[in-house]
Amino acid sequence: MRRYLHPFGIYKIKIYDADTRIVYSTDVPLIGRSDGDNPLLRQVLTAGRTLSEIKRKGQVADLGGGVRFDIDVVESYVPIRHEARVIGSFEVYLDIGRQYEHLGRSVALSVVVGVLIVVGAFLVLFAFARRGAAHYAAALEELERRDATDALTGALNHHVLLEKAEELRHRLGDGDGQRGAACLALIEVDQFPALVDAVTPVTVDEALRVVSDAIREQMRDDDLLGRHRGGTFLAVLARSDLSDAVLFGERIRRAVAAVVPASGGRTVTASVGITRCLPADDFAAAIRRAEDALRRAKSDGRDCVRAV
Repeated sequence: MRRYLHPFGIYKIKIYDADTRIVYSTDVPLIGRSDGDNPLLRQVLTAGRTLSEIKRKGQVADLGGGVRFDIDVVESYVPIRHEARVIGSFEVYLDIGRQYEHLGRSVALSVVVGVLIVVGAFLVLFAFARRGAAHYAAALEELERRDATDALTGALNHHVLLEKAEELRHRLGDGDGQRGAACLALIEVDQFPALVDAVTPVTVDEALRVVSDAIREQMRDDDLLGRHRGGTFLAVLARSDLSDAVLFGERIRRAVAAVVPASGGRTVTASVGITRCLPADDFAAAIRRAEDALRRAKSDGRDCVRAV
């Protein structure tokens, strides 16, 4: 019986008679003793029902003849009947320590798996959030870029050019108000309205793009270029005197004539108006002076540079 029951985790078996006396036990020294103070046993012998309870045992003799300490067992009482009468009871100690160990491992595994799932979900959500934030930042940057630049030519829009020009003038300003001066150059595609009427919009757009590219090739890193209106561009030349600005205008005029192809039988040229703008000058007034210089260039036959 000991060899048969040992693999099932059963530590002890007792058999009681109807008077609560132990008539058999795998713990031999217990045979013959009475357990009349055992309330669970008395209920089983009186009512004839199977009852069980979990107990913590400080010491139990196992089926192998050894002693186990501080173990959790299920103490079960099974009535023994003869016909309709209860004549005794089995008592069985079943070890549940291994079940507790399995339960503990299962709980620990569940916790680890739960943590891994939460961490994995967080990492996935973080990756999506980060990618979404990157897309949002890129979209916002693209919107700002579109708001700042002219879609056709890539030059700054007029209001952005004015803001950046004021910032540039503040950076350039110093005590004597001379070394930080800038020059303004208004470059206009000659007879732009007539050019628009004479050729297709696609050809005009291409001509404007070529003109803006030709201007940028002649500019330095801290210079600014914006689209003033229609076929007119405004260049702000940092730390430049009037003679340098005039040479810049001449280079632009020659570049436009060289790189912009004739459209609709018309040769595309450019007129340039130049003026100097000191840090203390009113910027709007400086633009008006550049417009006066541009009008002089057009009245003098176009395809030329004038300065005031």
